[in-house]
Amino acid sequence: CSLLPPSAMLPLRRRGEDQLLSGSEDGTGRLWDLERNRSIRCFLVRQERGDTEVEVSSVCSGTGDFEHLVGVAYENKISLFDVRDPALVSRKAAFAFNDVHFDDVNEIIMEGAIDRMAAGDDNGEIAVYDLRKPKLLRKISPAHSNICSSICFRRGTPWQAVSAGLDGKVVHWNFNKIKQLFCYVTTSSSSQNKNQMVNPRFPYCLSCQPSGNVVAAGLGDGNVVVLDIEGKSCLHEFEAASNMISAVAWAEFGDSSRILLSGGSDGVVTVTELSQPSSSRQPLDAFPEEMRESLLASMDTMAGSSSVQRGTRYHSHNCLTLKCTSQVNAIASLPNGSIFVGDQGPAILVFD
Repeated sequence: CSLLPPSAMLPLRRRGEDQLLSGSEDGTGRLWDLERNRSIRCFLVRQERGDTEVEVSSVCSGTGDFEHLVGVAYENKISLFDVRDPALVSRKAAFAFNDVHFDDVNEIIMEGAIDRMAAGDDNGEIAVYDLRKPKLLRKISPAHSNICSSICFRRGTPWQAVSAGLDGKVVHWNFNKIKQLFCYVTTSSSSQNKNQMVNPRFPYCLSCQPSGNVVAAGLGDGNVVVLDIEGKSCLHEFEAASNMISAVAWAEFGDSSRILLSGGSDGVVTVTELSQPSSSRQPLDAFPEEMRESLLASMDTMAGSSSVQRGTRYHSHNCLTLKCTSQVNAIASLPNGSIFVGDQGPAILVFD
């Protein structure tokens, strides 16, 4: 078996050192063993609708005492599955939240928190769940005046999260007090660029740096902004795609606090090393030699498995770009330098 879901792959999350979580439009979440290059578990959420397929919008995995939990979001519902269940196909969730969200859930996240899960939905609301019970812990309604497109926990802080909305705001929250700590407006007139008339600068995706102090947001005009939420400022902004940025993730390899992966609706993934705040990006030559060689070699020696779609490599003076088959939906990576990309096609693209 290969990294080949039965239909278009949507969300993607790393789970541990050698596993990957994915969700697809066929109503399933899947757990992949990266060493054996095969799916080892299937989480089915479509059975309540008979034969009607539902699209999985997001997946996430617990950590620490809750590493046995896998979250799967679809429509306005969230199901929590227990991987200790011996069934290869899990048809019954350990817990389900079916009545909390009034509109479709866009993203769920457990990573970065100890015992909590957060979710953002089309109604602009954020719900924070206690995994110990489990139960709804807090609800911010509304958190955004338009769709809440993405959410992430601020790592190392039990009561803080960052959300992005199609109201043009990236907001740092204390969800215990339901208080805004910092709000960055991406649609301000001073930040317009050539693509804004067609692709508004709404933030579509977020990723929190391991330090917990820096968050990257992908915008609708193809730019990425990097925000210091502790210092309440913008550190970097650079163009990473010719159209909407649909996925961002801090790399798990190299200097993970400086290497940013971003993917756009134009099917391009960029690997960028951030420099000091005075400059947006460093040339590819600034990457550590072993990492640079690994990345370049990976695009030339990819495995011949039918599940691995060969991407096109472009090497420019300021970043490394990987060409995928269609819009990038999700990106994940491993400490060994492997990069996994989910796009609109039926395969998970692997660069290692």
